[in-house]
This record gives sequence, structure tokens and C-alpha cells, in this order.
Amino acid sequence: MNEQLEDRKEPKVEVNPDTDEYLSPTSYGGPRPSLSLKKMGLVFIVLIGTFGMGFGLWILLQSGMVSGKKQLESPELLALRGEFQKLKGEIDPLKKEIQSLKEELASFQDRTKILQGQISAFKDQLSGLANKKDSKGYKKPAPKVVIYKIKKGDTLVSVAKKFRVRPDDLRGWNRLSLKSKLNPGQIITIYSPTP
Repeated sequence: MNEQLEDRKEPKVEVNPDTDEYLSPTSYGGPRPSLSLKKMGLVFIVLIGTFGMGFGLWILLQSGMVSGKKQLESPELLALRGEFQKLKGEIDPLKKEIQSLKEELASFQDRTKILQGQISAFKDQLSGLANKKDSKGYKKPAPKVVIYKIKKGDTLVSVAKKFRVRPDDLRGWNRLSLKSKLNPGQIITIYSPTP
């Protein structure tokens, strides 16, 4: 054992002229103790930060705010999600159809304005024609009212032919039913269009 001690050499102390650092015989060229404390402090802070983050994540997992596993979705939710995607796909064609209908409506409104102008022009023409007729003294004659006494052998059709009216008109003017017969001496009213 003595021999081993004799082979052992003492470390040399060197001075670096660029810095004021001295290597001590006990440091064996290692870093200065003050630097090592700074590094130890940083390591300690990093460990505390890591522990804090781990603890915070553990709290979030326990509270259920963050799930480590993907939650299973119910069939109803999946069906609703599918229906939503389907409806979302139908929106664009509906937007195009709405735009097309708006254009058709604008075209229809333009045509309506044109037709209203034409109708107004026709009304003016008609009123002009009516004024011309009134100025000539032309008046439509009132229908002639005839009181007729039914004779033996007269039927509704024969009386209608005689006065050039329809049998249905005779029934309406005199409140006769379809089955009623004309009796001799009965008086009916006829609104004859001809004088």
C-alpha cells in the first residue's frame, strides 16, 4: 500500500492569465463550486416546474376536463352528426335555386310592369271609343218587358222560340221549376232583347 501512495502524484496548481480562476488541488480541474450551485438551482427549479405540470395534469384528468381516452359517441349523436353533414351538403344547391328564383322574380316583375303599361293603354283606348259612342248619341236599348198570357197549347219551349229567348231564362224570370207546366191563362214576364 505504501507503494501505491508513492506512485501517486500531487496535482499541479495552474493560473490562467486570462481569467482570475484558480484551480485548487481539491477540485481536480472541475467547475467552481459557485457555478455548480447555480446549475443545481436551475435543475431544482426545472424539477419543481415538471412536478407542478404533472400535478396539474393529474388534477385535470381527475376532474374529467381532459380525457386520456377517446370518449365513445352514442348512436344518436352519430346519426345527428351524419344528418348535419347531409343537410350541410344540400345548402349549396338550395342557394343556387334561391338565386335562380330571385332572377325569375325580377324578370316576372319586369314583364308585369310592361303588361300593366299595355293594360293602361288599352283602357285609354276603350275610354276614347266610349266617348266617341256617347258623342254620337248611341245608347244601348233597354230590354223590352213583355207580359204574356199563356194560351192553350203553349209550352215553355214554344213561348221561348216565339220571343227568341232561352227556356232556362223564362224559368228564371218567372221562378218556375223544371217540372212545372204552363197553364192556360197563366201570366209570365219576358224580357225580350228585340223590340
